[in-house]
Amino acid sequence: MNGPGSIGLVNQFGRVQEMLLRSGQKLATGQRINAGRDDPAGLIASENLEAQLAALEAETRAMDRNDAVARTADAALAEVGDMLVEREGLEVAMANTGAMSDAERAAIQMEMDSIDQATDRMVRSVEFAGVPLFSGEVTIPSSGGDGLDLPQLTGSAGGSMTAGEIASLRGEIGSFQKNTIDARRASAQEEIVNVSAANSMIRDTDYARETANYARLRTLSDSTGAVLGMANQWNQRAASLLGLGERGPPG
Repeated sequence: MNGPGSIGLVNQFGRVQEMLLRSGQKLATGQRINAGRDDPAGLIASENLEAQLAALEAETRAMDRNDAVARTADAALAEVGDMLVEREGLEVAMANTGAMSDAERAAIQMEMDSIDQATDRMVRSVEFAGVPLFSGEVTIPSSGGDGLDLPQLTGSAGGSMTAGEIASLRGEIGSFQKNTIDARRASAQEEIVNVSAANSMIRDTDYARETANYARLRTLSDSTGAVLGMANQWNQRAASLLGLGERGPPG
């Protein structure tokens, strides 16, 4: 099988097998681009989009963490605020209740002192990942650079906090969560959807088209293989006849 026609058939069969292998790989991986030669320009565009996706996903994870920090701070402040409201009520009761015995005043004062100690302990112990949140050294960052500085707080025993101040601080944290963290996170998630769709259009396999292409290549491979088999049989038959001719008739 060394004639020019046979060599052409062998080369064609090899090319068809290579195309069939690449088509099968696209169907198996679900990706139209598995190597640079599949689509050099498409590969570059896809890699750039995947880098953009990685950055957006990292930003989203960071915002999730920042939101968790804000929620931790807000939850602690809610407890502190409730205790301070109770303390202020006790102060009003002590100042405006007539005919109160010394024992009653002492009991109220003891309860107020207990609240003071509890609020002090609360604001000093609030942490996220081991970092005290109200030390005056924590900033909740945002992707735009306009982070929220958490103040240094001491309990009501230090005279530095009132229920109204706690409510204002909670409102500031809530506003930061809603208008900065949540807004940017929603925007980033929308970008992720759009960039993922663009990357999918470039890189993913069109199954309907590739399945049809694979079937066509299989048919071509089978027919080329059949022709090669026939050619091989004819070549073997011709070689056999030529061999008989060379030996000559029996004497």
